[in-house]
Amino acid sequence: WARQRALFTDEERLRKESLQNWKSAVEMVREAGQDMRASEKALLFWQKSVAGTLGIEGATPAWGVIANGIQTMEKSDQETLEKCWADSENGLYGRNPSLDGEWCDQANGLAGRIDLSAIKTWAPLMPKNLFPWLTALLFLFVAVEPVGAQGISKEQPKEEKTSKEDPIQLYKTGNFSEAEKVWREKVLANPRDPVARNNLGLAYFQLGDKERALAFGLSAYLISPATASVSWNTRIFAQSADQLDRAVMGLWSEWSREWITERLGVFGWQVAFVLGVTILAVGCGFGLGSGYFPQNRALLVRIGAVTFAIGLLLFMAASTALGIYGKLADRNAVMIVDVEP
Repeated sequence: WARQRALFTDEERLRKESLQNWKSAVEMVREAGQDMRASEKALLFWQKSVAGTLGIEGATPAWGVIANGIQTMEKSDQETLEKCWADSENGLYGRNPSLDGEWCDQANGLAGRIDLSAIKTWAPLMPKNLFPWLTALLFLFVAVEPVGAQGISKEQPKEEKTSKEDPIQLYKTGNFSEAEKVWREKVLANPRDPVARNNLGLAYFQLGDKERALAFGLSAYLISPATASVSWNTRIFAQSADQLDRAVMGLWSEWSREWITERLGVFGWQVAFVLGVTILAVGCGFGLGSGYFPQNRALLVRIGAVTFAIGLLLFMAASTALGIYGKLADRNAVMIVDVEP
């Protein structure tokens, strides 16, 4: 049961469902053949599924929006998806009403090459999956308690509560300046909160301040690179910049850099660096100790060699990651966005 709950509460659940819908839509297109109505319905379903797989919500977007979400794909896959999208547009609007089997094979192949993260082994053991009702009751208790302590009256205007307590609602209604104020206060109250920084970057992005949007997006990414929404939005902020140093785009454009920076944030790699140096020193200590204890020399040498190798690997990985992050602190690597004389 907890396993089923883990599937339901998975952060990537909607994207995974959209990926399955993508494959189903391709089969619907294949089966539709010359049936115009069925083909049109299947193509619309496919476009919606592609957008959902890329994490784009709302109405089916134009290709320009889709293109911003495929930067992590291989260049050949980007070109193939662009061609499939153009063919689907032609199929929908009558210029090429029927799509052959080659289009279906290409679209299905693209879906097969998209790899979404699997559910973590320990996910079913989380409280929200083991004790969902208890978690819900605790959440309600925590949510209701501050309201009672503050003594908010029932007669308080709904608009006032919204403006003070719900920046998400402010953002949805297009009141980006007020949402920016609320999230800025949250960042000042908790500078280590990557979600608040990410949301503040979104507000700045909607207000047209792309410099601050990218700055707060990058700071959120450095704190929590594994958070999907943070990584996704920061990538969009970076792609919208007019001029951008390759040190920033290198966080995603090169597979090796993307892999290593997604493992830990800059603070985590600093701890790993210190730990690696410590393990190296311990390995050297075992090696030196083998000279003082000849009766255990073989054992100490083996332990020292293994310890030294582990420390060296950790040291090299941390040094590489910090080298990538360190370029972002170079004043010559600062981006220039929408400069006005």
